Amino acid sequence: MRISGKSRAKAVRLRSFLFLAAAFMAAALLLGVHARPASAPDDDPIDRIRFGEVRLLMERSRFEAVAGRGQPLPGCIGCAVYAYFPKLKLTVSVSDGLGTYKHRVTQISTKDRAYRVLDIGVGDSLRAGADKLSRSGLTPADAGSGNGAVFAKGDFRMELRDYDRDGTIDELWTEVADRLPESIVR
Repeated sequence: MRISGKSRAKAVRLRSFLFLAAAFMAAALLLGVHARPASAPDDDPIDRIRFGEVRLLMERSRFEAVAGRGQPLPGCIGCAVYAYFPKLKLTVSVSDGLGTYKHRVTQISTKDRAYRVLDIGVGDSLRAGADKLSRSGLTPADAGSGNGAVFAKGDFRMELRDYDRDGTIDELWTEVADRLPESIVR
């Protein structure tokens, strides 16, 4: 059986298209083109965590465009950035390139009363804040720093810190766990 010139040209174009489509898909997978794992639930509180223009899982380049340069802080292993940003009055961690959330904001905290997260702010009653977190679908977690209340859902954790133990929130602290792949942990 003979194949006509038109059929052969169509087959070559189809093969080229399939090759390019496969190459683009492979590049997207290798570059990590995803905001977070597909297993993240739709009602994930991470989607609602914003401190002004800064949000959890924001890409590093976007974050740096908003925040500029911060004052580096010691003590964060696995962070490409761990700094206080005086202009924003926020302390922020950005993951290095090894974890699940490569080059994304994984921790944000503040002692500034201007921010409200999940309708909770610095200066609010610790009890009222804990009630709001419970109603938001988060559950009480470990003691964290030991001063305040800690709530979690999936990889998300939020602490309402009460340093002087007077029943008032002194700091809002949020994070998403940035887990290392098993190939690195072994």
